[in-house]
Amino acid sequence: MVTWLIESDLSSQADPMLQRIQDEAVEAFDEDDPKTISVLIRIAITLQDHDRWEDARPRFEQALAASISSNNSLTCPLTKSLEDALYNKQYENAVPTSKDIERQAVETKKRRRRLVWYCLSLQSIEQI
Repeated sequence: MVTWLIESDLSSQADPMLQRIQDEAVEAFDEDDPKTISVLIRIAITLQDHDRWEDARPRFEQALAASISSNNSLTCPLTKSLEDALYNKQYENAVPTSKDIERQAVETKKRRRRLVWYCLSLQSIEQI
C-alpha cells in the first residue's frame, strides 16, 4: 500500500505511514534488534527505489548505527553493505531478512566468545 501511495505521488500520505512503521519497530523490538534493522533497510530501499535518496539516507544511517551496535563490529557484511550504500547513494545488495541479521549477530557473538577464551588462555599461559 505504501509503495502504491509513493508511486501515485501521494507521499504526503505514505510518509506518515512509513514513519509509524519505523517507530513501532523501534518500540517493539529495540533500536539495534535485527528485526528493526531489517525494517529500516526495507523502508530505505522503498524510498531509494522511488528517487527519494534524501529520505532514504537517514534510515540507512540508523540501520548502520544499529548494525554496528548489535554486532560490535565494523567488518560484518551488513555493516559493510550499509556503508557502501551511504557512500554510493545506492543500496545494491538483496534486502537482508531479520533471520540473516540475527544469524550474523549470533556468529559475531560466537567469534567474540572465542576471542575472549583465547585471550584468557594466553593470560593463563603467561602466568605459568
